[in-house]
Parts: sequence; structure tokens; C-alpha cells
Amino acid sequence: MLANGFSFAQPIDSAHFEDEYQKLLQVLIHSQDSLEQLLQTLDTEYSFDNFQKARLNLIRIEAQDLFNTDQLTMAISDPEILSDKNIPILEKARRYLGQNRATLAIPLVMKYLETVATNSDSADFARITLAECYRKIKDFQKGKDLVEGLLTKPGLSLKNRAYAWNRLAAFYAEYNFKKIKNQGDSVLKYSKLCEELSKKHGFVFHLATSQNELAYYYKGKKNFELSLAYAQKAHTNFLKEEELAQAMRTVSNIAQIYIGMKKYSEAIDLLLKTIDETDMENNRSAFVSFYLSITTAYAQIGNFPNAYKYLRSARVFQSLLHGKNIKAQIYDLATQYETKKKEAENKELRMSNQIKESTIKQKNTILLATMGIIIVLLVLLVLIYWLFQKRNQAYKALVDQNLKASRLEKKLEKQVAIDFDKPKVSNENNTGKKHNQLSTQFERFLIEEKPFLWEDFSLDEACKKLNTNRSYLSRAINEHFTTSFSELLCDYRIRHA
Repeated sequence: MLANGFSFAQPIDSAHFEDEYQKLLQVLIHSQDSLEQLLQTLDTEYSFDNFQKARLNLIRIEAQDLFNTDQLTMAISDPEILSDKNIPILEKARRYLGQNRATLAIPLVMKYLETVATNSDSADFARITLAECYRKIKDFQKGKDLVEGLLTKPGLSLKNRAYAWNRLAAFYAEYNFKKIKNQGDSVLKYSKLCEELSKKHGFVFHLATSQNELAYYYKGKKNFELSLAYAQKAHTNFLKEEELAQAMRTVSNIAQIYIGMKKYSEAIDLLLKTIDETDMENNRSAFVSFYLSITTAYAQIGNFPNAYKYLRSARVFQSLLHGKNIKAQIYDLATQYETKKKEAENKELRMSNQIKESTIKQKNTILLATMGIIIVLLVLLVLIYWLFQKRNQAYKALVDQNLKASRLEKKLEKQVAIDFDKPKVSNENNTGKKHNQLSTQFERFLIEEKPFLWEDFSLDEACKKLNTNRSYLSRAINEHFTTSFSELLCDYRIRHA
């Protein structure tokens, strides 16, 4: 505190920060109010580096979920509370779709299609939305066929046609990924059609989505300059339409393009700036992508300590999100079950009243209907059990991933220790070297077969797969990738993690 009453934030040393961080973890468990007060005090009195901010973000996520505990409890006890009755059914479906909960969106879209004229623009829009739901659940063939069928309709509106072209480009970008080179022309074709139509008629959102697809397309073709131009245009247009979630995805894509261009500092600066300016609560999955991209960028420039730090943050974020997604799925299933249960109880009550007033034949009909309801409930119970098993499998998969990541962290720690003792070597002298056929063959082998995930994968084994010798392959890797065999495997494992 200065004499005139003004105060300035001061840097905080690592030991002091660690003490405050441990206090925050304890306060999170016991007191929401104390947590808010402590966070506010820290923000006022200290300035933090980017990694310290990342760790504090984890505390803020848990705090936000803690504040919503009462609302979640009410929702579970009475599913009608969160039914959003005032939201139109198709809008509700699209909100579920935006949350990657396509399995909940599909029945709502189906129900909406029953309420509108078959040949109306609204019905066409709903069918394209349904196709997008199929894309989200990886049922590519069904979704692709639905969109292609709509595009043959003579009366399809211009806006729906632009939307359909864009989604068809997305299907070709994902469908049969191993043959993407054969699908590339279709991605470009339909994205360009959507872009031209959207520009002509002022469909800003569809223009942004087509530009986003083109950015991904040209990034895959290693045309980073053109990819960057499209990604930046898409980001601007998504912001115009206030599509913040989409805009966040384009930021992640722009960062990856910078990394492809070897502009690692630009990628790091962009991501850290966006993290500082963005509402974390509504963009958690984007933050995971940001931290992983920052990890990759730091690893590329040889700053392994920072790469290690951000990789750990990304892992914690992923664990939190995975657990919350499973809870959301359980809640969705519980809500559906309770709704079906209430419907069944009401229906059973009506049947009971009919039994008192009906003939023997009517009673037999009611009995058959009751048996049908019981079967439905049994099916639902089996479904609940199946999803419970799937959840357990997901937890097991998460544990396996964490074990693999832990082994990777140990190797990275060793690499960091070694690299602190080694002089830094510039990559600038290597950028002009010609890529030879063996290095290209080895790179394709890494991408398609993912041998870096194999246990005890070695240079000798790689030589056997490529039918060459250690000396020739090692020299090809050094010239093409400007790194060693082990460091290259470490880089691919970091990206995969």
C-alpha cells in the first residue's frame, strides 16, 4: 500500500502461490462464500502468470458447479423444473445439439416434424437439423443420405439449400476418414457452393460455417496461408452472428494453423489472450482444446517445462469434463425414466377407471395394454442397466488414459531435465532441406498406424516396417523433422494425449 492510498499488484512467488492454491482447494470443499471472497482478494492483491491463471480456472469451474448444487437437486427430484416449456420444441432440440447431446435432440426433432407440413421450409430445416444429429452420433451414412435427398427437392429454399450444402461438406470431411483424399473435392465443392450462395443473399451464419469448413480443408492440404485467411473470416462472421461457441472453435483452429506454419509464439499469444477474455463456464471444452494446443506449441519450441505444465492442466480439465458429461447423461436418463414413469402411472389410472365401466372384452384389452407398459418399463430398466455398464466402461477407459498420460508425463519430466542441460539449437538451418521419400513414408506410417502408441516401439522395429536400416532412417528423420526418433515419438504422443 502506497502513502497516497493506491496499491499495485505484485508478482507472486511459486511457494507463496502453492500455499494459496492449497487453501483454495480446502475452502472449495467447505464454503462457497469464503471461496468467492478469497478469489476476489487474490485477484485484487496479486498478478498471476498464465499457468497460475490456468490452475485457478480449475478452482473457478468447481466453484461454479458447487453454486448450482441446489438447482441440480431440485431438477432431479422434479424433472418438470428444467423442462423449458416456453422454449419451442425445435429450438430446444438445437440447444441439445449445441451441447453435443444429439440423442436427446433426435426425438424432439421427430416430434416437431409431426406438427408441421411435410413440404414446408420449416420441415426442410428440421430434416437438415436431424441429419446434423446423425453426424454427431457418427451415423454418417444416414445423415448424408438425408441431406442429399433434400438437395434434389426443386422447391428447397435458398437458405436451406446453403445450410444443406454446408452440412454435406461436413459429412464428406468426416465420412470414411481414411479415404479423405478421395472425398476432398466434394468438401471443396459443397463448401464453395455454400459460400457463394451465402455471400449473394447475405446468409452470414452459413457463410461463416462454409468458411470454417474451407479453413479445415486447406489446412489439411498444408495451404496454411489460405486456411488462415478463411479461418479469420469465419471467426469475424461468427462474432457478427453472436455465435460465441462457434467463434471459440475457430480460435482453436487458427491456433492450429499457426502451429502448422511454425508460428508458435503467435499461437500461444492468441490462445492466452482468448482465455483471458472468455467466459470459461460456457466454453469448457474449448479451454481443453486451448491448453492442448498451448502444450503442442511449447513442445515445438523446446520449452518442455511449460508444455508439461499445460498438459497437466488439460488433463485435469478433461477429467472434470468427462465426469460431468457422465453425470449429465445419468441425469438425462433419470429425467426420461421419471417422465415415462409418470406417463405410465397416469395411463394405468385411466385404464383402471375404464375397467370399472367396461365389458369383459374391454378388461382384456386393458390387461394387454398394461402388459405392454410393463414391457416398456422393463426395456427402460434394461436400458438404464446398459448405460450404467457403459458408464463403468467409460470410467475404466478414463483410468487407462490417465495411466498412459502419467507414463508420458514421467518421460516428459526426464526430457525436460535433459533439455535444461543441452544448448538450444535453432531449427532455421534445417527448414530448407528437401523432404525425401523415406521420411514421407515414415510420416504416413506414424499418422495411419499410430505406432507411437505401441508398447516398446523402437527404431529397429520401424526399420523392419519400412524395409530400411537404422542409419538411413535416422538420417531421414533428422533431416526431415529436425529432431531425433525418440523426440519425434514424444511429440506425437503429446499431440495424441
